[in-house]
This record gives sequence, C-alpha cells and structure tokens, in this order.
Amino acid sequence: MINILRILISAVIGYWLSVELALDGFIRFLFFFGIFIAVSILIEIIRKIIVRIKLKNRKSKK
Repeated sequence: MINILRILISAVIGYWLSVELALDGFIRFLFFFGIFIAVSILIEIIRKIIVRIKLKNRKSKK
C-alpha cells in the first residue's frame, strides 16, 4: 500500500514540476527519480513518527 502511495505521489509531483520547469528527455527522468527518492524518505519519516506516537500512547495507557 505504501509503495503504491509513493509511486502515485512521486508521479503527480514529478509530472507537475517537470511541466512547470519545461524539462525534457533524460533530465525529466532524473527529476522523476529524485522526486521518488524524496517522497520515499518523507513517507518513511512520517511512518516512523506515527509508529512512535502509537507506541507512546500504548505505554501511557498501561
């Protein structure tokens, strides 16, 4: 599920920015790849924060 979300968000943001910046060819591919890496890192950070908050809430209920 998270992998599909990464690809979808990366594609939308990458396409929109590449159109705005008028990128073509190999540069567009590199740009998409960079956006994919950035989105993957952000999703991992958000996921770890959510897990940490859930663990903290679980410990405080005991």
